[in-house]
Amino acid sequence: MKKCENCGKQFKWKTIFTSLWRNYRPIECSECDTVHKITPLGRMTFVSMTMFPVVLLGSYFSNKPNYALILAGAILILLIGSMLAPFAVRYRKAM
Repeated sequence: MKKCENCGKQFKWKTIFTSLWRNYRPIECSECDTVHKITPLGRMTFVSMTMFPVVLLGSYFSNKPNYALILAGAILILLIGSMLAPFAVRYRKAM
């Protein structure tokens, strides 16, 4: 998990998760009020863990007749990827 670059306080998983799903909203440290923004690589990481696997799954199985199973798999991949993303994305102190 990411820590504050100013004071070293670790950000909560929920804080990062909420930031990701609210259009990459900056995170403010609760200790020192330093603002951190997601890096461009962090944005790409989030997309590659959530949306990219869903698109691949949909395109691979698009000619198969069982659409409910494909949709369930896509939702499962989206949920797992979005829950793991806060551990992988990077934030930097805003200038």
